[in-house]
Amino acid sequence: MDLKGVDFVTEKSSGRLRNQARVVVLLHPSLKLLSRALPSDSASKVVVVEFPTVPLHGWAAASGAFNVATREVPAQLGEAEVKLYDRILWNRNNGWADAAGKRDALHDLRQLRAVGRLDKDGLIGFMVSRKGFEAVVRLGKLVDRVLGE
Repeated sequence: MDLKGVDFVTEKSSGRLRNQARVVVLLHPSLKLLSRALPSDSASKVVVVEFPTVPLHGWAAASGAFNVATREVPAQLGEAEVKLYDRILWNRNNGWADAAGKRDALHDLRQLRAVGRLDKDGLIGFMVSRKGFEAVVRLGKLVDRVLGE
């Protein structure tokens, strides 16, 4: 694939890419950049080059990404895990900032921990293209709280 002339997004770009973009390259994106750069409802092809300090396996699993280096598709989430992830997403009242949203998210995070499936990077990666970055940061703090219990 020739990547000359493709669209790209940087930390200083504003907004999301337009749906007319056919190929998008994100080189070593932060979670913040990933949260606002990906066109969620387009036919765009997205090339993401992961940096070791920002693991993207949760995003890759949620989006069905293909790893060109290993030629593998990441393992999909289990049905019970997806159910809890979806509940956490549904309970995101004000981006997990209000008491009810925090309470319900903490309950579901504890359930994930109890079954040995609480993976902060995986959950954050899953949520990053569904919620705003600030909300995902708040969720990460809730995960830290549960992991520290």
